Amino acid sequence: MVEITPSAVDPRHSALVTFLNAGEFEKQLDLLSCAEWEWGPVQQIQTRVLKCHPGNRCTFEINMKTERGSHELIGKVFVTERSDIHDNMAEIQQAGFGCDSQFAIPRPLTYLPSLRLLLEEKAHGVSVREILLAAGPRERKDAAMRCARWLAKFHATAPRIGPTSIVDKMMSKSKSQSRKLTRLGGSFAEKSGRLLTKLEAQASKLGIVEMCAAHGEYNPSHVLLDGERTVVIDWDGCQVRDPARDVATFIIVTKWLALDRTGAIGTFDSASDDFLQAYVAERGPDILDRLPFHWGAVCLKHAKYCMAYQFDRWEKKTMAMLEEGLSAVSLTE
Repeated sequence: MVEITPSAVDPRHSALVTFLNAGEFEKQLDLLSCAEWEWGPVQQIQTRVLKCHPGNRCTFEINMKTERGSHELIGKVFVTERSDIHDNMAEIQQAGFGCDSQFAIPRPLTYLPSLRLLLEEKAHGVSVREILLAAGPRERKDAAMRCARWLAKFHATAPRIGPTSIVDKMMSKSKSQSRKLTRLGGSFAEKSGRLLTKLEAQASKLGIVEMCAAHGEYNPSHVLLDGERTVVIDWDGCQVRDPARDVATFIIVTKWLALDRTGAIGTFDSASDDFLQAYVAERGPDILDRLPFHWGAVCLKHAKYCMAYQFDRWEKKTMAMLEEGLSAVSLTE
């Protein structure tokens, strides 16, 4: 029987119930446990919601007890068909990012079309996000450099899989984000409009870019340190695009984390600098000319995100993201 345990994310469990057919879920897990994984009949299943995106997907932890022991999985159930995630993860593992590798991703177990459910092994380790928030400067530096080395190896060796994100597609999203911010009026409209204008000018000068495999949302929350291993999770956004975008995303999400948790956007800048220097040391300075464009675009994205969800002090955070983006793109003028 499936048992849903308490969760601070969704205490009523409505999100998971909306996404998942519990009876079919239990049936499929029992079949897999006996026939494919050789764990024996399922005795108990407990689930806990980790994060839900209404209308898109829900991620949850699964603890299974079978006659051969206990097993921890991660489940992701989607509104639309997403078997591509399982296939992409399998290809990435085969390219040298297996579970036992120094640079790793979780092992994808299976995708169940009837439930639109991806099952993968649960990755263990300390989140780099928690290291930034709780550890000292030396630990932050080490974590940031490990994040950079993982990303550099991925960009250099991973297969080019997933959709291709070109500059025109990125600019279309930036224009939509700017329009929504403009509705706030005042300084929000002025700064988001000015940032968009600068992004358009830079986009026209980017030239030909050598694309590579990209994580899509590479940030401290998605990197786990497990002894000597570095494991990266959450592969929903895997695609082919400019490697500078992943680098910019990591830096800006780090700034967002600092802004949200400490009130000062620059609190973790030293770690961000260590990350960038380590990445350039591994891959060369090619991304640096394009980094301000992506830096500004990711800031605009996060400004719109602040506005849309209206977190605590959202006006201040939205403005800080716009000012950070303007500062980055202005450096190339």
